[in-house]
Amino acid sequence: METTLSKSQEIHLLLKYLLRTGASLEKSGNRILNEFELNQQQFIVLNEIKRKKSITANEIVVELGYEKSNISKTVKKLKSLEYIETESNPDDKRIIQVNITKAGTQIWKKCIHKMERENNTLFEDIDLEDITVMKEYVYKISEIILKK
Repeated sequence: METTLSKSQEIHLLLKYLLRTGASLEKSGNRILNEFELNQQQFIVLNEIKRKKSITANEIVVELGYEKSNISKTVKKLKSLEYIETESNPDDKRIIQVNITKAGTQIWKKCIHKMERENNTLFEDIDLEDITVMKEYVYKISEIILKK
């Protein structure tokens, strides 16, 4: 006999699965990135800087949804590894421009290669159409949550 769950119960299960999946993906990513002295959040920030070419620290906060204090620590770590460089805006010292260095680009290429290989393995049994639909739903959920 099939049990029908309420909307609230279904939401609870959905969130449980999303959180468990996120935790598993973070653990997998950290395992890969550990050899590069990076964690998942640091790589995501480095990836965003690489993608944008040049970005401010505040734009990183807005784009990725991390706390400003976490981005400050991450930028400091990436700078200490010489993967990025920062520059204050001459007109407003509070604005910090962040750029990727050659060393950062090289490490990004190594990381992205390993991450893509791992992701392809993780998702090899799911067809492109299903991945696309899941991506759209997860994006929709994230947009709803970010608006609150």
